[in-house]
Amino acid sequence: MLPVRALRGWVAVGASLAVLSHALAAGAFRCSARGGDPWREYRSAHFVVLSDVPGRRAGELVRALERTHALIVQALVGEQAEIPGRVRALVVEDPALFRSLAGSRELRGYYLVSEPLGEPTVVLPSSTLDDGAETVAHELAHRISRFLYPRQPTWFAEGLAEFVETVALPSEPGHPGHWAGLSTEESQRGLRGSAPVPARELLAWRHSRDDPGGRRHFYSWVLYHWLWNARSRQFTSYQGMLARAEDPALAWRTAFPEYDPAGPGALSALDRELGHYLRTGRFLAYEVKLPPGEAPFTEAPVAPADVHLALVAAALPGQGLAAEADARAEVGEALREDPLEPEALFREAGWERRSAAADLVRAAAARPRDWRAALLAGRALEGAPGAEAQLRSAVLLNPDSAYAADALARVLAKGGRRVEALHFANRAVDLAPWCAACVHTLAVVAADLGRCREALLLERRAADLAGEAEAAATEAGLREVELQCGGAAPREAR
Repeated sequence: MLPVRALRGWVAVGASLAVLSHALAAGAFRCSARGGDPWREYRSAHFVVLSDVPGRRAGELVRALERTHALIVQALVGEQAEIPGRVRALVVEDPALFRSLAGSRELRGYYLVSEPLGEPTVVLPSSTLDDGAETVAHELAHRISRFLYPRQPTWFAEGLAEFVETVALPSEPGHPGHWAGLSTEESQRGLRGSAPVPARELLAWRHSRDDPGGRRHFYSWVLYHWLWNARSRQFTSYQGMLARAEDPALAWRTAFPEYDPAGPGALSALDRELGHYLRTGRFLAYEVKLPPGEAPFTEAPVAPADVHLALVAAALPGQGLAAEADARAEVGEALREDPLEPEALFREAGWERRSAAADLVRAAAARPRDWRAALLAGRALEGAPGAEAQLRSAVLLNPDSAYAADALARVLAKGGRRVEALHFANRAVDLAPWCAACVHTLAVVAADLGRCREALLLERRAADLAGEAEAAATEAGLREVELQCGGAAPREAR
């Protein structure tokens, strides 16, 4: 077997070029170079936090994130298993600045994978850690569960996150400590205020944002909760198949043959079971023990130019949409403060449709310890001399960057060094099991090595992970692997 080690591989939101909302360009943010508050970076075991939260509150913020991470891992695994890489957290003090990034007064926080560096990022107002801790827990559960279950249907991903997010809720009378699976007032209001979602609709659900009013999220919680309580042995078998990256539709039919969607009346029977559970179920929960100890962290200042770029990368695509000029204004300000800011150079060249290679090579030479400059220079040079050296430097400087490992794997594979490429392609998928492009690279390398069955199954996994905007690319990737392997991919049920 090809050593595809993607750790039991959260549905990351694939972000295209993020743009800032007009509120940000209009002055919700002033960097410290223009009289605004200074920003600092806090680096702990599982997070890199950028924040303008002052003083001791910032330290408590980092500790709260680490506690939540530990609780989610404990809830899902039963022990403190190591999860590779770090999450970038942007925590802002000013609610107006957060709304300008989110484009909404409703959100209490969100998660995306930022471009062009591919960093998993949680974006929060500082108040969320006090009155919306379950939002943080929900998004972290998405990320961590992807390491455990590389292939997840959407209902499972959302049901699991809703199920375990309650570990972050404050203790209540009758429920001291931390509990997973609690039935909260919010979930009960949501269930009472919406029509039932049929099981057939839940099982066919593909994109988590396709959920007006949140009905599918609430009923995914019901289905997950019922399976956990009433069909625990079958559910364990189903989860095992997802952990092995097997086809989710086949896994469902194998674990729950009585609810095969093709069976006459099967899903109607499941709807009746779920309706009965909602009316009479006890919604059993289980306590999650917080591991002892506090997580240490380091602290350092953040340059004003880097803050501008962090905000551009953290703006939520499709929500706070604005003119490209707004993002350009922030990038221009960053370049005035630091003419060699690598991400700003990369973005500016993209808007102007010119190569940034020469500028980025100069930036990398001037910043020999900046992995961002090396990665972006390597990407700009891809296919030209010097690309491999830059990407090797990026991987060395930041072993937690999936994008750096993936880019190096592509360069090595194109150069015919398939065995060496396999190491870095595996590393990329280990770090980012939600990254469709990374899984595709691993599939191509596998096909190059003649491991066609693994390659074709990996391409199916990449298709599962791809968002709507990536659908055409994943279909092209599947055809590419089929051509290499001289045959069609095994068909999977949809």
